[in-house]
Amino acid sequence: MLNYGNLIPPKLTTSERDAITWTEGSVIYNTTLTKFQVRESASWVSFAPSTTLRNVTATDTFAAASETINCTSGTFIVNLPTAIGIQGTVYTLVNSGTGIITLKGALGQTINGSLTVDIKKQHVSRTVQSDGANWLII
Repeated sequence: MLNYGNLIPPKLTTSERDAITWTEGSVIYNTTLTKFQVRESASWVSFAPSTTLRNVTATDTFAAASETINCTSGTFIVNLPTAIGIQGTVYTLVNSGTGIITLKGALGQTINGSLTVDIKKQHVSRTVQSDGANWLII
């Protein structure tokens, strides 16, 4: 819908969205995820918001979409949120310290088929993307 030259897409919950048959390129605002989404290759992909950066020194969990966590010291775990319902969401983990950082999926979800991924070297990073069920290293 156009309103004074602005595009205003339909506002739907994930359940409402999934109850409709859509064509490729359809755009909605998903009120469950609070994200704009586009129908692409028979899947819903969230528009990537700007990336946020947090420095951490102890076990933590990714909290914001498109977040980067920089692990500045220590050996600990960084948890991913559930991959379900957030297909296309991207997170980056950086080990700028000298410890071993373990990236762990939620609820038994995998990262390229493994439950965890270790970053053992300083100044190494891993970026993962949700496929809607698990995580892929990209």
